[in-house]
Amino acid sequence: MNDDEVTRLDDLLERFRREWMAGVRQAARDASGGRAGRGAFRVLEALVGRGERSPSELAEDVGVRTSTMTTHLDRLEEWGWAQRHADPGHGARVRVAATEQGRDAYQRFVAGRHAVLRHLLEAVPPDGRHAWAEALTAWAEHRRTAGVPS
Repeated sequence: MNDDEVTRLDDLLERFRREWMAGVRQAARDASGGRAGRGAFRVLEALVGRGERSPSELAEDVGVRTSTMTTHLDRLEEWGWAQRHADPGHGARVRVAATEQGRDAYQRFVAGRHAVLRHLLEAVPPDGRHAWAEALTAWAEHRRTAGVPS
């Protein structure tokens, strides 16, 4: 790629990212009745996708400090979306699990996120969407085989 192509792609990706993220923020508000932002759903995503975790594991998964995770968990518990309990094998250690309400909220968020993506891509012809999916799949596979964490 030459410099002009890179500059154009950078501009287009940034424009897409801005619209995508605005839609994702709205999907989070819609899925939570205006209570939660993207951060709460990142925590739920880790819990739903990886199962029960310790607060420190969640903080690492999500990429935040443990003090920030504590704040997230306080809110998630207040809303009935997560529950902390003692780790049966380790006394003072705590584990966190998503509740059924939390899984439902997360599924609403994912459905909203998918709707945003469908809306953004409806202007792209089917063969263009297919080419984009193939390009992103190749990129992700390259990153995976290179050992880059996702």
